Amino acid sequence: MSLFGMFGNKTDENLRLIDLVDKNENHELGLFANVQNDLGKYTEKVGNEEDKLRLMAYGYARRISAAGLYLQGIWRRDDYNHASMMFKNLQITTGHTKEFQIAANEQAIELLESYDNRMNNELVGVMVSIVESGSTPSPDDVFNVDFVINNLKNALSKY
Repeated sequence: MSLFGMFGNKTDENLRLIDLVDKNENHELGLFANVQNDLGKYTEKVGNEEDKLRLMAYGYARRISAAGLYLQGIWRRDDYNHASMMFKNLQITTGHTKEFQIAANEQAIELLESYDNRMNNELVGVMVSIVESGSTPSPDDVFNVDFVINNLKNALSKY
């Protein structure tokens, strides 16, 4: 039976990333580690047969959770840069239309919101922008997820 045959009446074109990622992780490091680990298991399940939109959504979700792990002080700059490079490679191979990228980002945000409803498009945009700008947490700082999200929300409320 094909992977998509396991999901009843939905065709593979109708399945969104959230429909295929099993949320089983409950890592002590929280949301971003859970997303990374669940996405890793997802790729083992779907292999190379993924459609381009979900593949790009996967790339967005990986980059966002990598930014979160970096802002928590768990991942180093090199770890984030690797995730960002993979994201950019996916953009090249899947398509560059603005509509396509928006749809993929929306699927990634939908997945992240299913882990924590505070993970909206605005917050995610700030997270990635901070990391992409080169901001670096102190090597001694390891923050929990709530600290990172609440501080970003506080920063957003000032604008």
